[in-house]
Amino acid sequence: MATFNPAAAVRDDSVYVLCRAEDRTGRMEIGGHTSRLGLAASADGLHFTRHPQPILSPRDGHFDA
Repeated sequence: MATFNPAAAVRDDSVYVLCRAEDRTGRMEIGGHTSRLGLAASADGLHFTRHPQPILSPRDGHFDA
């Protein structure tokens, strides 16, 4: 899985990072993969714990052509 577009924010003494990840199940071209948004959190800004599941992803079949 490849990750792109990280963004960080600080809230209540913790750092949160959102990033977009693409799976590798689609065609090898732009638009051939499904993207999901993931979240990681850190109390010190160096050591992050990823949320185990995407926090935003398409519904099954919602974006199928």
